[in-house]
Amino acid sequence: MLNWLQNAAHRSKRTRRNIQLSMGTGLLLGLGIIGQQELFALDELATTAHVQGSAILPLPGAMPATPSADAKALTDAKKTVADLKARQASLARRQAQREDISEVQAAWRMKREGRNGEAPTAFALRTHQFQNGLFTWEGLAEQSHDVSALLQGLNRFPGWLQAPVLVQVQSDLNVPGSVAPKGLVFLIQAKLYDKQGAGS
Repeated sequence: MLNWLQNAAHRSKRTRRNIQLSMGTGLLLGLGIIGQQELFALDELATTAHVQGSAILPLPGAMPATPSADAKALTDAKKTVADLKARQASLARRQAQREDISEVQAAWRMKREGRNGEAPTAFALRTHQFQNGLFTWEGLAEQSHDVSALLQGLNRFPGWLQAPVLVQVQSDLNVPGSVAPKGLVFLIQAKLYDKQGAGS
């Protein structure tokens, strides 16, 4: 009988130990599952914050934003964007003006050299000025039709603000006292853009 009592006490201790081990294992397993769920939730929260474009959780050590600082930053950003747009518009305008000047010079050269099946005109350029959007050409032509052919060629350019105009024509006497003229001295002016259109 004593053996039976001793065996029953031993069984009781073992059962209590098994219960304690089961409860401890269950507690640890439950804490592990809860921790894993917390990690999944934090990952999901971070993904959602990234997708929405705003941080839901504040960064450690980040200063809280004040409305006045945000307004000032927004005003500064708007001013910067406006300045950049004005600069881009100015650069685009200057590039268009450069291209226009190149086209005018190409038309001038084409008339002078006689490209595209045209006969070359007989004139010599004395001065060529471009200032504040105004072209001024002064040259010497052998005949009046050379000057008119040059004017027609320059008038083909569509971007003139004021089309090329023959401002002055006079006979050129090479030698003082000579009666026979050697050609015509001409002055042509044309306005490509206004002075304020020059840009910065």
